[in-house]
Amino acid sequence: YANAAPAVLAGVSSRLQANNKIYTYSGYCQEAPHPIIAKNTQKSCSFTKTTCSLYGSDGVLTYQILNDRNDCIGELAIMFSVPYNYKTYGNCFALGIFEPECPCDVNLYNKMYHESGTFTRGNGTGSSIKYSRNAVTLEGTMSPQSQSKMIVELCDVFCYSKPKDDCQPFFSLQYYH
Repeated sequence: YANAAPAVLAGVSSRLQANNKIYTYSGYCQEAPHPIIAKNTQKSCSFTKTTCSLYGSDGVLTYQILNDRNDCIGELAIMFSVPYNYKTYGNCFALGIFEPECPCDVNLYNKMYHESGTFTRGNGTGSSIKYSRNAVTLEGTMSPQSQSKMIVELCDVFCYSKPKDDCQPFFSLQYYH
């Protein structure tokens, strides 16, 4: 079976995330993401496949990225796909930062799954992918199992020039399928 349970951990960045949106191409959101993730907090949500379905769990989760003045500087988008049948497909995911108020819908899912743009996509093999835009860097990895785990970190770009102990990730996101 395929299900997902992301746990979100905010770091020391002054940015918050608000107005989260979800779109599921297959499966459904079992436990909704928290609407706001403050720094130094941990939140969780879960996605799962539909019972008796021949499809896995696929979708997109978005959050607004806010600066210190609570102005939205972009939409963080995380696409995930964990198939029911591994004979044809494998786990894949994508990370991106889109313009503010980007719709979280089938068009965004299809773009991140099939096309290219202001995001990066990778296979769920345990390798990491990285994407930077608007002074923010995303880095993530996804395991290859049907009960997969996906970890995503979002940091201000300045974090990478500091010693690791001085800067925590903006948040971590974990999916368990």
